[in-house]
Amino acid sequence: MKCIEISPIPPEVILEHVAKEFGVTPSDITSDSQKWKFVVPRKICWLFLREINGYSHRHIAGLFNRVPSAVTLGLQGINNELDVDKQLWKKCSTLLHTFINLQNQTR
Repeated sequence: MKCIEISPIPPEVILEHVAKEFGVTPSDITSDSQKWKFVVPRKICWLFLREINGYSHRHIAGLFNRVPSAVTLGLQGINNELDVDKQLWKKCSTLLHTFINLQNQTR
């Protein structure tokens, strides 16, 4: 997913914007719930934390009270979903543009 260089984004900013894009709350995303409507945005947060911020799976797991292997599997799953789900891809594109715009505003 990483095709341009942007500076790291604070995890809480990623969480806030992903939650808004998916119509859930940040606490929904960080919860233990396995409801699909929370799992997908959670994995999208992980993806941005990994690809933009360069966080390790262990670091992401710590932020979300998960084990690193859950993050590894989650990232593999979301990458597969992005390959086939164009609506999901569009949401991620929208979020990436949002993060780029946020950085441009702070320069």
